[in-house]
Amino acid sequence: AWAANRRGDVAAARRWAVDGLEISRQLATPRGQITCLELLAVAEREAGEHAAALRYLEEMRRRSRPIGHSWDEGVAQYQTGEVLARQGRYGEARACLDGGLAVFRAMADANYEAAALASLVRLHTTLGDLARARVYLEQLDGLIATGAVQYNIAEWEIARALLAERAGDAAQALAAAERAAAAARSAGQRLRQGDALVIAGRAHERAGRWEEAAAAHSEALACYKSLGHAPLREGRRACAGHLGRLDSRARRVAYATAPLAVRRAARQQPAGCPRKHWCPGCLGW
Repeated sequence: AWAANRRGDVAAARRWAVDGLEISRQLATPRGQITCLELLAVAEREAGEHAAALRYLEEMRRRSRPIGHSWDEGVAQYQTGEVLARQGRYGEARACLDGGLAVFRAMADANYEAAALASLVRLHTTLGDLARARVYLEQLDGLIATGAVQYNIAEWEIARALLAERAGDAAQALAAAERAAAAARSAGQRLRQGDALVIAGRAHERAGRWEEAAAAHSEALACYKSLGHAPLREGRRACAGHLGRLDSRARRVAYATAPLAVRRAARQQPAGCPRKHWCPGCLGW
């Protein structure tokens, strides 16, 4: 189930987590049930089923408290923060992420601490509090420098790329996005690969590198289509929109750089052409 969640296969993650939860209940193992509830919550979150994710996380907290599993309560807080942020409930999300971060630091869990820090970087970047986002990013970099963080490199680089993009540093945004895409590609994380490529595509667009931008958005679109579940529709629409703008830009650039005779011919479109603007298709371009 963990592997399926990491590669973005929500249907498989649900199946494995439901099977694991049933087996854990039959064996009366609270720890196994708690782990499977987290897996189900992550799968529902990635599927856009936020209410279901929050129900699983509340059950996870309820089962953790009686047996004194404070680490699991911290994980539930962190995962709840992730869901709330996707719902736009940023104040509540920040409180949950801060709570989870405190637990992970107290228990010296570097991987979950890094995950919480990356989430806080993204959250404060979204809110426009770039100074606070940089503070969390510096803490994340310091943690990574210790060598204790082993997982989700793509997540950390996406957070870095989003902050750089919001700050107007296109070069740093592109570099971080390309590192994130490479890490995600290597790990088989197609969802994160698509997210990173969208950021890279926007950076190429801003620099006027239209072919590179189109290639990045096309690859991102392929990643999203390969996964296919409902919340990726917005990502597919965004990629398609970028590609449409790039196509329009390419037509305008080609027209501006074409010889005068070609531009004049382009204005006299063949009868029956439905387009109201210069149409490279009519000229066989």
